[in-house]
Amino acid sequence: MDRYNKLANLQLLQATTNIEKKNRHFEDWLNEVYPNESDRRTFLTQNHINIDASLKFEDFVKFYDNRRDTIRKKLMNILNVKAGEELAAES
Repeated sequence: MDRYNKLANLQLLQATTNIEKKNRHFEDWLNEVYPNESDRRTFLTQNHINIDASLKFEDFVKFYDNRRDTIRKKLMNILNVKAGEELAAES
Protein backbone atom coordinates (compact mmCIF):
# COMPACT_ATOMS: atom_id res chain seq x y z
CA MET A 1 0.00 0.00 0.00
CA ASP A 2 2.89 2.39 0.62
CA ARG A 3 3.76 2.37 -3.11
CA TYR A 4 0.48 3.31 -4.75
CA ASN A 5 0.87 7.10 -4.39
CA LYS A 6 4.55 7.23 -5.34
CA LEU A 7 5.92 8.51 -8.63
CA ALA A 8 6.47 5.10 -10.24
CA ASN A 9 2.75 4.38 -9.94
CA LEU A 10 1.43 7.77 -10.93
CA GLN A 11 0.70 8.99 -14.42
CA LEU A 12 -0.40 12.50 -15.22
CA LEU A 13 -3.49 12.31 -17.36
CA GLN A 14 -5.43 15.04 -19.08
CA ALA A 15 -8.55 15.92 -17.07
CA THR A 16 -10.92 14.26 -19.54
CA THR A 17 -8.84 11.08 -19.69
CA ASN A 18 -8.60 10.96 -15.91
CA ILE A 19 -12.37 11.29 -15.57
CA GLU A 20 -12.91 8.57 -18.17
CA LYS A 21 -10.50 6.19 -16.41
CA LYS A 22 -12.07 6.60 -12.96
CA ASN A 23 -11.44 3.55 -10.77
CA ARG A 24 -11.07 1.01 -13.56
CA HIS A 25 -8.14 -1.34 -13.50
CA PHE A 26 -5.33 0.01 -15.62
CA GLU A 27 -5.23 -3.02 -17.93
CA ASP A 28 -8.97 -2.83 -18.64
CA TRP A 29 -8.81 0.90 -19.28
CA LEU A 30 -5.74 0.58 -21.51
CA ASN A 31 -7.30 -2.13 -23.68
CA GLU A 32 -10.52 -0.15 -24.05
CA VAL A 33 -8.90 3.18 -24.88
CA TYR A 34 -6.19 1.65 -27.08
CA PRO A 35 -7.74 -1.41 -28.77
CA ASN A 36 -5.03 -1.32 -31.45
CA GLU A 37 -1.89 -3.08 -30.20
CA SER A 38 0.41 -0.59 -31.91
CA ASP A 39 -1.29 2.34 -30.14
CA ARG A 40 -1.16 0.47 -26.83
CA ARG A 41 2.57 -0.17 -27.26
CA THR A 42 3.16 3.48 -28.08
CA PHE A 43 1.28 4.59 -24.96
CA LEU A 44 3.22 2.16 -22.77
CA THR A 45 6.57 3.19 -24.22
CA GLN A 46 5.81 6.90 -23.89
CA ASN A 47 4.85 6.34 -20.26
CA HIS A 48 7.92 4.30 -19.33
CA ILE A 49 6.08 1.02 -18.97
CA ASN A 50 7.71 -2.14 -20.27
CA ILE A 51 5.50 -3.47 -23.07
CA ASP A 52 5.95 -7.00 -21.70
CA ALA A 53 5.06 -6.04 -18.13
CA SER A 54 2.09 -7.70 -16.51
CA LEU A 55 -0.59 -5.15 -15.75
CA LYS A 56 -2.46 -7.49 -13.42
CA PHE A 57 -3.08 -6.18 -9.91
CA GLU A 58 -1.37 -9.18 -8.33
CA ASP A 59 1.84 -8.22 -10.18
CA PHE A 60 1.75 -4.61 -8.99
CA VAL A 61 4.94 -4.72 -6.89
CA LYS A 62 6.98 -6.07 -9.80
CA PHE A 63 5.37 -3.51 -12.16
CA TYR A 64 6.10 -0.70 -9.70
CA ASP A 65 9.73 -1.68 -9.15
CA ASN A 66 10.36 -2.06 -12.88
CA ARG A 67 8.80 1.29 -13.74
CA ARG A 68 10.62 3.05 -10.89
CA ASP A 69 13.94 1.73 -12.22
CA THR A 70 13.05 2.74 -15.78
CA ILE A 71 12.12 6.28 -14.70
CA ARG A 72 15.25 6.55 -12.54
CA LYS A 73 17.49 5.52 -15.46
CA LYS A 74 15.73 7.95 -17.81
CA LEU A 75 16.14 10.83 -15.34
CA MET A 76 19.78 9.96 -14.70
CA ASN A 77 20.41 10.03 -18.45
CA ILE A 78 18.62 13.36 -18.90
CA LEU A 79 20.41 14.92 -15.93
CA ASN A 80 23.74 13.35 -16.90
CA VAL A 81 24.12 11.59 -13.54
CA LYS A 82 26.25 8.48 -13.40
CA ALA A 83 25.40 5.45 -11.25
CA GLY A 84 26.57 6.04 -7.70
CA GLU A 85 26.47 9.84 -7.98
CA GLU A 86 22.81 9.92 -6.95
CA LEU A 87 23.76 8.37 -3.60
CA ALA A 88 26.30 11.10 -2.92
CA ALA A 89 23.70 13.76 -3.70
CA GLU A 90 21.19 12.22 -1.27
CA SER A 91 23.52 12.44 1.75
